[in-house]
Amino acid sequence: MSKAIVIFRQMSFRATVLAACFALAGCIAHRSVESTHETIAAEVQPGDRLEIELQNGQKLNLRVIEILDTELVGDTSTDITRGEVVTVPYEDIQQLERIFVDHKKTLIAAGGTAVSIVVLMIVGLLLAGATF
Repeated sequence: MSKAIVIFRQMSFRATVLAACFALAGCIAHRSVESTHETIAAEVQPGDRLEIELQNGQKLNLRVIEILDTELVGDTSTDITRGEVVTVPYEDIQQLERIFVDHKKTLIAAGGTAVSIVVLMIVGLLLAGATF
């Protein structure tokens, strides 16, 4: 096997891993939400994932179960860990962010990944001596 092909394989593997990381990073977005009942009721729905920083500095990541007049009820479990149901009074919230999938960024990242893979395949074929 020629040295160029070995180098290409190493570069293509690293580029593919890097492109996959960029694709995954582009999918998730955070949006700040004011911690008043009116704003939360308008922008947050049961099932949404929230990142909350409390006045005492504690940080919570929870899935909303219910939006009440004075507090949020949520589950702190993730796909991997088992959590607990907590209630968070609005006056205890210092910062609240809604976590969601940004479809535009996801499409851009997926398109960029696809183009990168095609370019790497063409370069690999050229280095291997293929003709078109």
